[in-house]
Amino acid sequence: GDNAKLTSLAGLTLFNQLGGVIQSLMVFKDETNVYQITGDSALNTLAINSLNLATGTRSPNSIATTPQGLAFISPEGMRIIDFYAKISDPVGFDGNAVTSPFSQTVVPSRINGSCNGSLYRVTTQNGAASGTPTQEFWYDVTRQIWSGPHTSTASMIQPWRGTFIIAP
Repeated sequence: GDNAKLTSLAGLTLFNQLGGVIQSLMVFKDETNVYQITGDSALNTLAINSLNLATGTRSPNSIATTPQGLAFISPEGMRIIDFYAKISDPVGFDGNAVTSPFSQTVVPSRINGSCNGSLYRVTTQNGAASGTPTQEFWYDVTRQIWSGPHTSTASMIQPWRGTFIIAP
């Protein structure tokens, strides 16, 4: 609806109210907006909806499909868009886990992450730590447990079979 640059696009399967599954496209528009696009352009049924929170991402490489939905790093920390298109609170908010390395990252566009099975791995240059080291954190989506920082940092990471391929 305007000329603002888009940060990223990601597909997400959604549950609908009738019990079926539909495909949607999540459009990340800067760090304060996520829009959902559903419908079919051939049938002229496209619909654009703003999601429930004023958040987004400055880290397009952090967006990954998980068993719980679409994970991404927002300015406040890791969040998940569930299959009902609701954005979660930051995972680990209020001292319960890892948020400050993401909210105080040195270069937000360099954060990258990927999920394979139930493990979400994310690398950032942690401005909250002495010397601003590059660190990796792991989040087990199923058990809801963070681990890290790890020293196996990646400039790019992708899932492959039962593991990951990383570019240091």
